[in-house]
Amino acid sequence: MTIAGFCSFIGVTSQAWRYWRTNREDLKDPIELIENAIYAYKFERAATGIFKANIISRELGLMRKR
Repeated sequence: MTIAGFCSFIGVTSQAWRYWRTNREDLKDPIELIENAIYAYKFERAATGIFKANIISRELGLMRKR
């Protein structure tokens, strides 16, 4: 589950999503809910071993910088 995949599912470009995210106040709450759901989906599956944790943690910005 990704934002790009969701955009494809609803038939919009990733560019449109980014535009909506920054310029459409009326879409602020739905966008936040969708992004939170995708984050939780990835995090929970990585935590339980369904997804490779090291790959998902990098994507979610959870990796520690050395």
